[in-house]
Amino acid sequence: MKWIFLALAFICFSYGCNTMTNSPPKEKKLVLKAIHKGIYCIPQDTIYEYCLVEIKLVNNTDTSCNFLAYNCLVNYNIVTDSKYVNIIVNSCSQNMVIPFCVEPNQTFSIPILLQVKWNSPAYNKKIKFGLVLIDPKGINIPFDFEHTIHQMKQNNENVLWSKPITFYPSGEQYKIGDN
Repeated sequence: MKWIFLALAFICFSYGCNTMTNSPPKEKKLVLKAIHKGIYCIPQDTIYEYCLVEIKLVNNTDTSCNFLAYNCLVNYNIVTDSKYVNIIVNSCSQNMVIPFCVEPNQTFSIPILLQVKWNSPAYNKKIKFGLVLIDPKGINIPFDFEHTIHQMKQNNENVLWSKPITFYPSGEQYKIGDN
């Protein structure tokens, strides 16, 4: 009986060691992830559905990632490869351009709300999201920022792209409004 226990313990130990040594190392790069959180239907809006997507900038490098964005309009730096979705922007009265810093091994999360027509071709198609990264060095804040980011978005310059995600229309949407 002792031998069976020792044999099982040895097998479990060796299996654990093999899985740890054979796992691929994490790539040292910036990664953008798009995570589809849900589709929402507002009863007063009969034309559009609203999709919540979480955009995550993951810094797997050994250096800080510095970029410029509006302090309460970070989603203005987000682009998509689909013409069928509109990114809903949220501005505030004190919206200023500020530098953001994502340290090594940190994740920066940006929730975005998308407006999608009910019968849109965006459903069941793969959509990529991108984050425009503007280096704080060499730009005159705030005077050059709006022009620079507009050009970069149009030309897809300095864009870190996510892997594509698919939106599926849901038969049972979340309802926002009176219950």
